[in-house]
Amino acid sequence: MTAKRRARASALTLSLLTNSFNNNVVAFQLSSSSSACKYRPMAATILDDNDIDEIGHINGLTSPQSKSTSYEYSAQQITVLSGLEPVRKRPGMYIGSTGPDGLHHLVYEVLDNSVDEALAGHASLISVVLHDPEDAGDGSANSGGGNRCTITDNGRGIPTDLHPTTNISALETVLTVLHAGGKFDNAQAGSGYKVSGGLHGVGISVVNALSEYVEVRVDRQNGNTKSPSMERKMMRFERGVRVGELQDVDIGDDIVSNNNGWEGVVFQTNEFKAMTPLGDDNDVDDEDDENDTLRGRGKIKSTAKSSQSTSSKKQGKASANEEDSSTLEYKISLVQSLLSERKSGTTVTFLPDITVFKGANGKPGITFDETKLAMRMDEIAYLNAGLVLTLQDKRSSSIKRGGDKSDIVTIFHHAGGLAEYADFLCRGKTPMFGEGSTAIKSKGPKSNLGPPAVGLSLSSDGTTLLFHAEITPTSSSSNTPQAPIAIDAALRYTANNYNEQILSFVNNIRTRDGGSHVEGLKSCLTRVLNQSARRLGKLKEGDGNLSGDHVREGLTAIISVSVSEPEFEGQTKGRLGNPEVRPAVEAALGGELNKFFDFHPEILNILFENASRAAAAAAAAKAAREVVRKKTLLQSTVLPGKLADCSSKEFSETELFIVEGDSAAGSAKQGRDRRTQAILPLRGKILNIERAAPERIYQNSELQGLISACGLGMKGSELEEGSLRYGKIVIMTDADVDGAHIRVLLLTFFFRYQRELVEKGFLYIAQPPLYKIMTGSGRARIEKYTFSDEEKEQYLREMLGIKEGDPITDNDLSDGKVMIQRFKGLGEMMPKQLWETTMDPESRTLLQVSVNDCALADMTMDILMGTDVASRRNFICDRAENLKLGDLDV
Repeated sequence: MTAKRRARASALTLSLLTNSFNNNVVAFQLSSSSSACKYRPMAATILDDNDIDEIGHINGLTSPQSKSTSYEYSAQQITVLSGLEPVRKRPGMYIGSTGPDGLHHLVYEVLDNSVDEALAGHASLISVVLHDPEDAGDGSANSGGGNRCTITDNGRGIPTDLHPTTNISALETVLTVLHAGGKFDNAQAGSGYKVSGGLHGVGISVVNALSEYVEVRVDRQNGNTKSPSMERKMMRFERGVRVGELQDVDIGDDIVSNNNGWEGVVFQTNEFKAMTPLGDDNDVDDEDDENDTLRGRGKIKSTAKSSQSTSSKKQGKASANEEDSSTLEYKISLVQSLLSERKSGTTVTFLPDITVFKGANGKPGITFDETKLAMRMDEIAYLNAGLVLTLQDKRSSSIKRGGDKSDIVTIFHHAGGLAEYADFLCRGKTPMFGEGSTAIKSKGPKSNLGPPAVGLSLSSDGTTLLFHAEITPTSSSSNTPQAPIAIDAALRYTANNYNEQILSFVNNIRTRDGGSHVEGLKSCLTRVLNQSARRLGKLKEGDGNLSGDHVREGLTAIISVSVSEPEFEGQTKGRLGNPEVRPAVEAALGGELNKFFDFHPEILNILFENASRAAAAAAAAKAAREVVRKKTLLQSTVLPGKLADCSSKEFSETELFIVEGDSAAGSAKQGRDRRTQAILPLRGKILNIERAAPERIYQNSELQGLISACGLGMKGSELEEGSLRYGKIVIMTDADVDGAHIRVLLLTFFFRYQRELVEKGFLYIAQPPLYKIMTGSGRARIEKYTFSDEEKEQYLREMLGIKEGDPITDNDLSDGKVMIQRFKGLGEMMPKQLWETTMDPESRTLLQVSVNDCALADMTMDILMGTDVASRRNFICDRAENLKLGDLDV
């Protein structure tokens, strides 16, 4: 074998050290793929000539081809993409990814267009309907499955007249021409929009380009008389290409029936999946409560017709008192009223292209997540007090457990706006002041209805600071006034909460990465609290200022700004970049906060004491860390004695397995790959840091060993990837109740102590098997490991020839041909079994933990692991009907 061929073979063998994970986890809800890790680290080996054939194949693999190209390079090789071709060529540039997040981004683009109509004052009702794909009877390429989505609003409708530049209809222009839209001149007089989420004029055209087909129906009013004539236009596109001309559609006498057809549907209000219920719909008539309302879930099973009469009764009662806009009856009446008054608007139906999008498993798939859409729509309803949105899932997949949910319409409407949003985010938490707190009590009715007051004020229950103002910044280069910036904010402090939570929005678009508006809010709070404390003598001369982290401890804040010309980072709009917004927020909110603290010194005193306690706790934690450092547990190279480390220094291939107890550690240590896999056993259940003070973390020996082994820094500090000791941190616990509890405690620790570790994908959960099924004997013996009851049952049916639906009886298993072993703990498994099923990178399944919505994860963690027992009890009771007794390990 020649040296050249040996070198080529060695390089190719080393190139096999790669890995790919396609599992996504939302708010600690885990989903697995059949093959999460398909590689096994190996050393470079020298292959014989017999291993390499004449054309360069090695064990079925083809050696890399040369990357060199022709020397000729001319204008003929320059590709110019026109129309919507750039979108189909590089979809990730426009929607972020072609996975589930990118798929839902299509819905958000269309939905945001309708919301922009609401911001402009022309829309008040937006409906979203999910359908199964229609049969491809028109020659279209439809068919492979997936979901359709229809979004309808009662806005002005997309213009359909001839565009002077493109010489085609305005409707076709905005759907087929990139950077064509009505939101480029928001700051100009006579513009169609003053503020909007759309910026680049690519949203709806991107949806068109990435959909198998798009069908748009536009209802518009002609003329300005008291009885304007109505017209409906319709146009269809397939993969961005127009199919036919703009068509006139006969509206008939009832424009509403052509759009929704809601006769006999069941209305309900929204509840966040896997969250505490909104709980704003329990005010129902006593005679209907028992039969019509599911405990704590706010669902009233009444059709649109019958509930109309109920609503009229409610309205009669409300004549003496202010009508409660949170009741389901009121919301149903409001929806019906808006629907009956609809005279114009746009309806967009689209089927995403299955050749573009992939599911969480990496395979082609277009399945909308109703829960994810509900969360976004509920956000919009909170941010736009008075706007009504509805969601209906008419897909066949909505029929679950024998119950048809396709006729249920969920209503999103929050008249209380940001104040109501703050109530929801802080459910189960004790406010620092106002009703329900142990400090300041406030009087007055519990109502946040009506337009927000200009300036800073307390909510009616006294728990939330509400800010609303509009400020016109001045250009730094001249005195020319710019377009005004509208600022809305809600600030609530909660007791016994050591974390801050800030949700930010720009023109109704969630800015997950913050931006200049969040920076303005943070700096303003810190500066004003320190200034006010000094002015009132709480901070003496020579005392240092309180830090921003301490000032914001326990804060839940929502800030929403409306900017005529927002500057986002990319089409996915994750961060606001407008530099003028920060000083605008600081100036507007800062002045109001100063006046507020002058009139409410008792609230200033509470916030100052809270920040002072946070600073004292931080000092205590620092002292505890110093003690730990003296013991060389954090900074020195000395590691916990019980850690069985690996020998490899290559970060990307090293793995730390956190196991439960010495028994499991013994099997894991014997079965592991000593070169790349380290084992850290834990003794029992670790401290629940959700309830513990920060200094207790550094006094706990188990957590100190975990921090040291992983290479973590201080709690809440920025993650230093260079300090991490392992490329993967794998939680490997027993498949029983205690193992599940330890797993949750570890998830809580990593999420609260170093959230970035989770967000950046370093944390995984191992999947040990539940059963070992053995058939035959001797050399004919077959062993099969299954990881769930469903997988075990399917395998037994295939092996025993039992038809689907027929029960598997004890007689089928009693003849000795089949033996089933149930693993209760990792310590029961032989080292070889543990390696083959759980630790071998070639055959194992790992779940990668990530967080798509930190606010949702934070609330879930607070309910399940916090100190509020009542919220946890309600959470369990509300979901008791979904419990399968067979899932209980008792």
